[in-house]
Parts: sequence; C-alpha cells; structure tokens
Amino acid sequence: MPDLPDRFRALDQLEVPDIDSRARALGSRPPTEPDGPSPKGRAAIIALAAIVALVGVGFVVQAFRGDRAGIPDRPQPAAPGVHELIAFSTIGNGVGGSKPTIGYSIAVVNADGSGFRYLTQASADAPDLTDDPLIQRYSFASDDSPTWSPDGSTIAFVRHYAEGVDSLCTIGVDGSDFRVVVRDFQGAELAWSPDGSTFAFYSERDGGVHLVNVAGTNERALDQRTSGPNQNTPSWSPDGRWIYFAARDVRAAHPDGSGLHDVFDPSWFVGSAYLSPDGSTIALQRLDTDPVTDGGSVWLVDATGSDLRRLTPDDGVTWSALGWSADASRVLLARPGPHDVPGLWTIGADGSGLAQVDLPRGVGPFGSAASWAPSG
Repeated sequence: MPDLPDRFRALDQLEVPDIDSRARALGSRPPTEPDGPSPKGRAAIIALAAIVALVGVGFVVQAFRGDRAGIPDRPQPAAPGVHELIAFSTIGNGVGGSKPTIGYSIAVVNADGSGFRYLTQASADAPDLTDDPLIQRYSFASDDSPTWSPDGSTIAFVRHYAEGVDSLCTIGVDGSDFRVVVRDFQGAELAWSPDGSTFAFYSERDGGVHLVNVAGTNERALDQRTSGPNQNTPSWSPDGRWIYFAARDVRAAHPDGSGLHDVFDPSWFVGSAYLSPDGSTIALQRLDTDPVTDGGSVWLVDATGSDLRRLTPDDGVTWSALGWSADASRVLLARPGPHDVPGLWTIGADGSGLAQVDLPRGVGPFGSAASWAPSG
C-alpha cells in the first residue's frame, strides 16, 4: 500500500480546471436559488471523500503495523506447547483387599509435576483389576514398560504376576478400556511403532529385540541374541523404517531384520539408547566398565554416529536416559534420590534447563524406560 507522502505527490500532479475562464465563457446569469449539487457533482464529492478516507485508513494501518522506522512489530503469542504428559512405572499405592498391595503401577504426570495420578491399579474397583482374572488367581500384579500409542490415546504396558507369568496389556489414558493383548508375554521395554501396527520390545526369551503385531500376533525376532550382551531399549525412526537399540553399542535395523548395522560403537558400554522423535539424535547412557555395578552418565550422539557430546552434569551421580519429549527439545532422565527412590528429571537437548519433576513423596521412576506423550 502506498504511504502518505506518495498519495500527496499523486494529488499534486492532478490537473486543476481553470474556473475563471469557464465563468467568463458562460457569461453572467441571474441569481437563482441553489438546488444542490448536480449528480456529477455529488459523485465528485463522494469520490473525493473516499480518497481522503482511504489516505487516513492507510496512515492508521501503517501506524498499527509498526512499519515506520523506529516502531517494532508487536510480538505474536507463543504457539501452544507439546503434550506434556509423561507415563512411567512407579511403586504402587496399595489398593488393599484381595487386590495387589505391593508392586508397580503405571502413573502419569505433567512435565511440570502437576496432574499426577495412578493409571493402573488406581483403586480396588479399577477396571484393570476387576477385569483381569489372573489378579484373582495370583493376588499380585506389577506394571512397567509403558509406551504411548501414536495418537496419544492409549498406553501399552507389561503386567507381571507371581510365578513368572506376564501379560502385554493396553489401557486408555483415562483409565478405561483395559485389555489383555497377549498372555504369557515374555518381554519388556515396549516401543509402539509410528504407524500404530507393531510393538518392538526386549525379549526375555533370548535377550534380543523382537516384534509383535498390536493384536498380539506374529511375534518374530528383529535381531536374535546368540551371544554377547542383551539388546535393550528399542526405539523407532519417525518414518518407521528403522529400529534403533542398545547392544553394548548402538545398532539399527529395518523392521524385517535387514540392514542391521552398528550406528555408534564406542570403547565403553552403552546401557540404553533412545532415538529422538525427529530422528536426528540418540540419547544414550554411558557405562564405563561394568554395566551392573558402575554408575552412568547420559550423552547425545547424532543418528549418524557422529558428534558425541555429554548431556548430564559431571557430578559423580548416576544418570540414566528414559526418553524424549515429543518435539525432541528435552530428554527425560532418572537419577538416584533419597531413600532409594529415584527422581524424574528433564533437561534441554542443548544441556540447559536441568529440572526435577515434582512427584509425590515416595514416587519415582522404575525401570529403564518411560514414555513422553506424542504431540498429536
């Protein structure tokens, strides 16, 4: 839109009619009562008024837009944040009666510590207890390895009973629609595929990474362990074409098992590895000598295996990686806390903003994995 000086220059260039010459040519007329402007005159007046109004509006718009020198643009509201809900396994709340009183439950909490609640075993009449016949048989259940469905509506987890009996289960984020997917499921550390069709998991049958359809059918090995360390913490690339996992080093393979290769092979032991949701970066736990007795620190490396850098402070504390925020800007961590209860922490992917998630007393993450809800 032209600015105000341009408009005035345009008006200056208009040809103004010679009113005196026109009057002389017409000669004198007897005076008459004015009868208002002619139709053409009214049109001219309206046009002139429109031009003046347009110039004024343009000036006001320019002023509010802040386009003039020295007037900054007004800041725009920040875009909404990603879904902040974190699912993790923690010591149960003891529902009493004939139902489990000791064990682990799946809980959810916002990243700022608000909204904490037990999702499984939340009460004696919770559907995941009343609708599970093995609870009545064993009077015990312990839940771990939560993973979110791609749409954020459902959490899958592993339920352990007495006598080494396990089930693969799902439950709605509101605590409804509990379902047992697989009985006699021997696995942990679930990872739900981006297309929602498949679980990758650590197999207790052979210590390798296995896959199973979400309906509980067609279990198969991605990389069956025949020797060496177990293969842990699988995670999917965002396009679903690769599965990354830890096996002393960091490896990746296509879901059909092809293309298996080392992504990052350091001189020290990798305890866990999680690919970021955008597929760019791996968060891993470094265990220097003995993966059982030694402490750990969390490091980042590009998905190509380059640019290794430390993420957690060099403070002598054992840190472990648990997962990523949906926008890949933060990493979920665990570290020892008071009375042997680990704490849940988050840190920026650039190493800034280390903060503890404020959980109720006695509540902390159990196991090597937790799951941050997807943004969609």
